[in-house]
Amino acid sequence: MTDASCETRERVEKSPGNFMAGPSYETRERMEEFPENTTSGASSETREGMDKFPKNTTSGVSYTARDSISGSDRIDLYTGNSRDPLPLPSPTDITLAEDRDRVYPPTSQVILIMASLLVSMFLVALDRMIIATAIPRITDEFRSLSDVGWYASAFMLAGSAPILLFGKIYTFYSPKWLLLGAMGMFEIGNLICGVAPTSNTLIVGRAVAGLGAAGIFTGCVVGVQHVLPLQKRPMAMGLFGTVFAIASIIGPLLGGALTDGIGWRWCFYVNLPIGGVAMAVLAIVLKLPAPAAAETSLKKKLWQLDPVGTICFIPGICCILLALQWGGNQYPWDDGVVIALFVVGALLIIVFACVQIWLQDEATVPPRIIKKRSVASGFCFSLCVGASLIVCVLYLAIYFQSVKGVSAVQSGIDTIPLLFATSFGAIVGGSSVSRFGYYAPFMLAGPPIMAVGGGLLTTFHVNTPPSQWIGYQIIFGLGCGICMQQPSVAAQRVLSRKDIAIGSALMMFAQQLSGSVFVPIAQSIFQNRLVHTLSTVPGVDIKAIAGVGATDLRRIVPPAQMDGVLKAFNDALVATFFVVTVASGLAILPALTVEWLSVKVKKDTTGGEKIPMEDMGA
Repeated sequence: MTDASCETRERVEKSPGNFMAGPSYETRERMEEFPENTTSGASSETREGMDKFPKNTTSGVSYTARDSISGSDRIDLYTGNSRDPLPLPSPTDITLAEDRDRVYPPTSQVILIMASLLVSMFLVALDRMIIATAIPRITDEFRSLSDVGWYASAFMLAGSAPILLFGKIYTFYSPKWLLLGAMGMFEIGNLICGVAPTSNTLIVGRAVAGLGAAGIFTGCVVGVQHVLPLQKRPMAMGLFGTVFAIASIIGPLLGGALTDGIGWRWCFYVNLPIGGVAMAVLAIVLKLPAPAAAETSLKKKLWQLDPVGTICFIPGICCILLALQWGGNQYPWDDGVVIALFVVGALLIIVFACVQIWLQDEATVPPRIIKKRSVASGFCFSLCVGASLIVCVLYLAIYFQSVKGVSAVQSGIDTIPLLFATSFGAIVGGSSVSRFGYYAPFMLAGPPIMAVGGGLLTTFHVNTPPSQWIGYQIIFGLGCGICMQQPSVAAQRVLSRKDIAIGSALMMFAQQLSGSVFVPIAQSIFQNRLVHTLSTVPGVDIKAIAGVGATDLRRIVPPAQMDGVLKAFNDALVATFFVVTVASGLAILPALTVEWLSVKVKKDTTGGEKIPMEDMGA
């Protein structure tokens, strides 16, 4: 038999003599007795289902040969007498095989690439938070107090809604140039913000930067897939989580320092030189293959980008996020505008879901991907963990500024224990998964620790000592750090190479969506509880207190009423920390359903070949 497929020839190893030796791991487990020299080196699937053939005629034929052999030489392979077709390998086996056979860049290039990807992720996370302490100065210059919400919302909406679309785009075009394009868009957006002559121009710049950020989120994970083997990716995901946490916490500190020093516009200019260096390094060093779908015609690519689904999904998400942003702030929750946004958004999302079912593999999110247990569980897990973290960070800062009476900069310093604990946990979680192979235990361990930390935050009172609020932050941060990046690892483990971009985009989208959904819920709880508690304090002007910042309480509240007002703020914040506790507890449910699979490979002591670790409970 001379027409064995290319795949067959690549999967066998040469041995002395005229035999094809070096059977695979699966082969050795499932090998059956055959006449001497007839099937040496054939794959497990072939030997399991092969009838007896004449000697020396089928050496080295794999299960793929039946599809690649044509003409009179084609042989259909069956098992036993039942004539049933041979079973195909599981997707998880294919994923490990693809990873094992791939050639990755040398260490020197990997270091440069990873450094650039981490810098890119850091700048995106920094851009989300750095504007917080600059907004007062911006509103002073533009006299645009009514636009305050849009400075954050424009970036958030543009950075959340298109993430899934980018996941699809990365499967059709060169990941390298798409990532560089997204970084360029992010830089242009920040340049527009820096030179903005009006408030509207600043909002447009924030939207452009957010769109670029959406592409960077997905592109960084796709880049890791191409430069690191599966076993080492958990450590990379841990590093992404670390830089994201660091940037999120130091963002307001840096923004305040720049605003007070050289001006608020440098909150945006600071991204340009750093991002430019990262782009230059990636342009020179990063070498990524074009995806298999790159050869598809332009017309088919456009159709497979799911234009109908995209037209429904992005406006639908924007409607829901705007309703959550405006509800209880610009408009009451029962206002017609808020209700209309919710209804239209929900209808568009339902239509989007129907389109995905109809298009199947050509959909933005093919149903076969979301049907995978680990992907669906990872999405829900990311939503809950991301919500817990962002609500904790935001309202801890309010606690320190209002109840403890410190400045915005000092409140950032007081949340450093959370920063270090989350960063340390992310490094420990990533390195442990790389070492031991299994990510599911960390997804199970993280949420209970977070829930304990969140529960302890609900015991805060006006005079809580530093030993307690530092310790509680550390507990919560450690739990969050060890588990926050594991869903991305799970998606990469169970998906084939061509689907990883979409799977990673789903996890990133869940993390971004979590803040957009849960922060308004937390804010509503905080405001309602605060108003209710303040109403019990005699002589307090509730409207005056609601109209000032957290750090101005001591300026407008008379000393005789200060104790009651501080207790009201503390009670409102404690109620808000219950959101952290509940969201952390809910994360346990999807963690229980994640498949127990290993990202690790081990050496075969007999032949020196790398073979996958056995899967537990797969």
